[in-house]
Amino acid sequence: DGVAVHVAESVTNFRRALRAEVLTELGILTVLGIVAAIVVNLVLLKVVDAPLTHLVTTVRRITRGELGIQSSTSGSHEMHELAQAVNEMSLALDEIDSQRRHQISKAREIQEHLLPNGVRVPGLRTAVLFRPAEGVSGDYCDFLPLADGTWFLCIADVMGHGVPAAMGASMLKMLLLFATEREHNSPAAVLSAVNQCLARTMLPEDFASMFLAHWSPETRILTYACAGHPSAILVSGRSRLDLLSSTGLLLGIERNTVWQERTVQLTSHDRLLLFTDGAIEMRGHDGELFGSERLAAWFSRCDDIPFGRFLHFVYPALGAHRGDQPVNDDLTIVLLQCEADESVETPAAASRPAALCHL
Repeated sequence: DGVAVHVAESVTNFRRALRAEVLTELGILTVLGIVAAIVVNLVLLKVVDAPLTHLVTTVRRITRGELGIQSSTSGSHEMHELAQAVNEMSLALDEIDSQRRHQISKAREIQEHLLPNGVRVPGLRTAVLFRPAEGVSGDYCDFLPLADGTWFLCIADVMGHGVPAAMGASMLKMLLLFATEREHNSPAAVLSAVNQCLARTMLPEDFASMFLAHWSPETRILTYACAGHPSAILVSGRSRLDLLSSTGLLLGIERNTVWQERTVQLTSHDRLLLFTDGAIEMRGHDGELFGSERLAAWFSRCDDIPFGRFLHFVYPALGAHRGDQPVNDDLTIVLLQCEADESVETPAAASRPAALCHL
C-alpha cells in the first residue's frame, strides 16, 4: 500500500533488439528469395531455355539450307506449339525446294538439249564447255546447218544468270533459227533480224551479246559479225594471234542497229576460241579479273595440247584463279579447230582483215 514500482528500458537497447529482429527476418527472406530464384531458374532452364536454344539452333540450320530437319518438341505447351510450327515450316520448305530443284533440273535438261550435242561441223573439230552459275544459264551456243552445206556458228550471252536469263537464251535460239532460214548466209542480216524481234519482246533493261559466224567448209572462209560479245581469239600456226572483236552494239538496245561483217581465211589447224564473259570476268581471291589478255596469252601457249584435252586444261586454270570465291556468272567456252583439206584453193578476197588486232 502506497508503494509505486517504475519499470524502465533504455531506448538504445530497444532499438538494438528491434534492429536485430528486422535483420534476422530480412536474412531469412533473402535466403528464401535466393532459393526461390534458383528453383525458378532451374525450372526455366529445363522448361524454356534448353528447348528454346535447341529451337534456335534448328532455325539457324534451316537458314543455312538444311531443309526438312526437325526440332524436339519437349518443354512447355507453348514451346511444344512453337517447335511444331517450326517443324512444319521446315518440311514445307523442303517440299518446295524439292519441287524447285526438280523444275530446275528439267529446265537444265531442256537447255542442254538446245546445245549442239554431238553435232559435227564439216571442216571443223568442235568442243564445248558449258557451266551455269546456277541450275540454268543465260549462255547459248549452237552450230546450225544451212541448205547449201554451209553453217552458222553462234555463241551468245543474255544479261544476268539463272531462270530469267535462261528464258532469254531459249527465246534467242528460236529467233536465231527463224532468222537463219530467211537471211541465208549473212551474219549481219541475221543479227539485224534477231535484234528487231528481241527489242520488241525483251524488257527494256535486258540485252544480249552474240558472236555469229558463217562457215564455208569448201573455202574455209569464216565470215562473222559480233554484237558486243567478248572478242574471239584466233591462233594461226604457232605465231599469229588475232582478236575477232565487236562489229556493233549489243542485241536488244536499238531496233535499227546495223552490224559490219568481217572475213577470215582459215588454214588447217587454226584454232578459234569463243567464250562468254564468265571466263574473262572470273575474279580471284584478291578481286583481280582473269581478263582477256591472260586468256589470250594462255590460249596461244596451248598449241601443243591435244584438241580433245584442251578443255580439261582451261577449266582448271580458271578454277585455280578463282580459288574459293563463289561463281558469279555463267561460263561457256567453244573451241574450234580447222581440219579442212590443205588442197582447197584460198580465194584472194578472203585474206585476213586489217581490222583484226595483232598482239
